[in-house]
Amino acid sequence: MAFSKNGGELRSQWGHCPAVPAGLPKGIMTDEPDNLIVRYRRRLDEKVDRVIEDLREIKQRLSSVEVSVARVHGDFAAQSGCIDKLETRLDRIEQRLDLRDA
Repeated sequence: MAFSKNGGELRSQWGHCPAVPAGLPKGIMTDEPDNLIVRYRRRLDEKVDRVIEDLREIKQRLSSVEVSVARVHGDFAAQSGCIDKLETRLDRIEQRLDLRDA
């Protein structure tokens, strides 16, 4: 979007907008642009605050998932240990009863 300044007006592809509101002498700045900037900055700050809060919540949930995964991993390790012990016992039983295939 290209703007060109011509005699106190800004021209764009959509037409022109007065740079100074009617009734005000040229050279006097209004507070409108500042208010608009402040308004948009506040909206942006609010959105950033919501994103930060959402990120904080996501981090908490991710930590909870990591703890759960660690517990599941520990459970698998414990089950693996139990299965190893059962295999050892089964081997000894088969050996005593001479049930092993040669």
